[in-house]
Amino acid sequence: IGAVEIDSVRVPSGAACVLDGTGLIGSIIVEPGAVLDARNVRVRGNVQADSATAVLIAGNSAITGSVQLVQGGVATLINAQVGGDLQYTANRGALLAQDNRVTGNVQVEDNTGGITLNANVIGGNLQCKQNQPAPTGSGNRAAALQDQCANLAPAATPPTPVPPTPPVMPPPTLPPLASPPAGGTVTCRDASLGAVNVDTVMVPANARCTLTGTRLIGSLVVEQGAQAD
Repeated sequence: IGAVEIDSVRVPSGAACVLDGTGLIGSIIVEPGAVLDARNVRVRGNVQADSATAVLIAGNSAITGSVQLVQGGVATLINAQVGGDLQYTANRGALLAQDNRVTGNVQVEDNTGGITLNANVIGGNLQCKQNQPAPTGSGNRAAALQDQCANLAPAATPPTPVPPTPPVMPPPTLPPLASPPAGGTVTCRDASLGAVNVDTVMVPANARCTLTGTRLIGSLVVEQGAQAD
């Protein structure tokens, strides 16, 4: 069936049905021993398969309801949007769910053919119980990943390393001003003054002056671009 709008689809026992771009107002029912190949479908109801031989849902399909695959063979769900729940229960064949968006829960229980779960985004919980072998995969996101699927989340992103803060280098020590006069005005250019009494200290433009215990009767004048400490 191609890109047409229909009510519902029932795949009888032992039959095979291919849907490509089909829109359904209702649901898809797959009976025991039947095969469903559904690509790019729009289903307002549910997809229900009980003891089906094979089920494939792929190609950007959207199911408003739930997908229930019970006691069947192989089943694959790729790149689909599911508005309800996704259930894989007691299936005997190999199962795959990859790159799907599920609004409800994903329940994987009692399957014996092996199941792989990769990169699914789940609004509810991912619950996996009593599967032999245990599910495998990675990159799944859910409100909670439980039981056998607890380790199928994305790998933790390592924290971004913080670069070490470089040490603050102290400014170079300035040589003492040669023979600083007592009193009067002192021009201090890239030099230091100790415990002397002076009137005024002038630090010229772009120069540096260090004062340690210096006593000024007058003012400290620091010109443009100069530094006094």
